[in-house]
Amino acid sequence: LARRAELTVGSDTGPMHIAAATGSPVLILFSNKSKPARLCAPKGEHVNILEADDLRQLESGVVKKRCESIIKHGRVLPQQEAVYAD
Repeated sequence: LARRAELTVGSDTGPMHIAAATGSPVLILFSNKSKPARLCAPKGEHVNILEADDLRQLESGVVKKRCESIIKHGRVLPQQEAVYAD
């Protein structure tokens, strides 16, 4: 399923790591409880990361905009900045 998906979106969980392993585009949401810099994030040109201190505070519009950009460009976006909710 993930291999054929245009984009898979989810938090830092086992299924997202499996989706990333297929080589298809993924957007993985990381909170301050699971930092991708600690080498726990999947790697690759198809892996996009969006960080927020608390995922409950991450606005759906931010995620939607990032998804649309990934689908439009068909690859990882150059900006991998963290998004911090107030």
